[in-house]
Amino acid sequence: MLDQDSAFSEIQAAIAEFDEQFGPRPTSPARLARLRCNAERSIRTATKKRAQAFIRHPHLLETLHKNLSGANARQLIAAATDLAQNITHNGNIFPGGDTKAINAKALMLYGRWMRFVESRLTTMSLEDYSARQP
Repeated sequence: MLDQDSAFSEIQAAIAEFDEQFGPRPTSPARLARLRCNAERSIRTATKKRAQAFIRHPHLLETLHKNLSGANARQLIAAATDLAQNITHNGNIFPGGDTKAINAKALMLYGRWMRFVESRLTTMSLEDYSARQP
């Protein structure tokens, strides 16, 4: 029976021999493109879900900044811009993702949605609003 150290060294030797024969195994551009696409899709999904959580539970905005739950659209977008400017990227990648960036993007998305809703409410006449009510 082989001990673990000798089995590990045999595996390392086989890998080294493979690398000598065929050269290092490069990452293909297509694989890198797929990884980037999947990462961007994950970020978009996380941002949308976080913005939906803000819509359903506006009190969650208090975790980002004080008094945001009662803010109007312009204040929300300004706060999102400030949050995005204060984010520092140190180049580390970790499983949870960049939570501050996702929160800033979600706040911006929520602020844009609020701006759309506010503009619809100001342009809709009272007759249109009362006609839509069941």
